Amino acid sequence: MKKIKLFFTNIFVCFYVLFVGLMFVVLLFDVIKTDNIEWVGLGGHVVSKNVEENITTKGTSWCPRVKYEYQINDIKYINDKIYKNTPCELTKHSARSEIKEYKEGQAVQVFYNANDPEVSALIIGLSWFDYFKVVLTFIATVFGIFVLIIVNITKKSR
Repeated sequence: MKKIKLFFTNIFVCFYVLFVGLMFVVLLFDVIKTDNIEWVGLGGHVVSKNVEENITTKGTSWCPRVKYEYQINDIKYINDKIYKNTPCELTKHSARSEIKEYKEGQAVQVFYNANDPEVSALIIGLSWFDYFKVVLTFIATVFGIFVLIIVNITKKSR
């Protein structure tokens, strides 16, 4: 009976490690991929700003939006992304603080993807949220490996 319990414990922990480890790899490659885009900076201006309510099955969150306009080769573009990976899962207070520094008509530095000028952001560095996701999945993966080792060491010492 103990062997069957240990077997299923090992299977469960192995699936956990594989799943969380895969999530870690996917998030890490997503961060690396977006960080390798060639961003070009140019001047633009703020058209408007607002905080959008985002209602999902998980509840209500808030999304900061700063609508800005920029021009490349006589073509005008409009976008509203602050960060290249803007999380729309903020509290109302956090979302408001993200947009408070921007004023209508204000000149801003806009960064756009050299290969796809419609993709742009005001801030191209990684946000704390990007780092948090990668670090959290890494810690969860290491925890799963640690549990697997401990389960098997305690089995052998009995």
